[in-house]
Amino acid sequence: WRRVHGLEFEPFVGPVYNLHVQGDNSYVAEGIGVHNCVAHAWAAKVRAAPIMQQMTLPPYDFYRQIVAVDEFPDNDHEATGPDFDLQSGTTVRAGAKTLVTLGYAKSYLWAESAEDVRAWILAGFGGVVIGTRWDDNMMTPDADGFISPGGSSRGGHCTYLNGWSDRAKRGRKQVPASRGQNSWGDDWGQKGRFWLSMEDLDVLIKDGGEAAALTESRVVR
Repeated sequence: WRRVHGLEFEPFVGPVYNLHVQGDNSYVAEGIGVHNCVAHAWAAKVRAAPIMQQMTLPPYDFYRQIVAVDEFPDNDHEATGPDFDLQSGTTVRAGAKTLVTLGYAKSYLWAESAEDVRAWILAGFGGVVIGTRWDDNMMTPDADGFISPGGSSRGGHCTYLNGWSDRAKRGRKQVPASRGQNSWGDDWGQKGRFWLSMEDLDVLIKDGGEAAALTESRVVR
């Protein structure tokens, strides 16, 4: 989600880890997926309720269509680039626009606060895709599965919020929180999932984050 402005190369001997996500691989650098998170998050939304369908486009090809319409001209070459060169990242808005173009939705709308996200999910309209800053404290969920902003910034990341509880267990307390799905494989968090408190979600959205939902999702045949 955060723009990459350059690459440096140096010799390296050691293990390189892959995360297998829906038949695709996302390489990781210091624990952060360096590309494709927007494509994976929106693909998760398409697969989820209420429509629950598979996208015909693989994540890399979906990403190529997204970068072709985003607001960053310096990543336009990735629309036709090889898989290993898809490194720049893109925006939640561009992913939503691409899904509308592909016919998976009629339109999309923005959440401006955690309360907007809560209301949308609890109304049964499906989940919300968010792109926010991603801090050190968010790299590994705590014992209750929560991530929280704090520590040094690792850039930005895009995830899919697909559930809500007003009584999620956090230590000895119960707090309102959203249930999220990451794209880093089942070994991360609670089988790839996490909790994000309403308070922390509100902070992240209002600190330059993006949060969007599709309206009138459609089946594409």
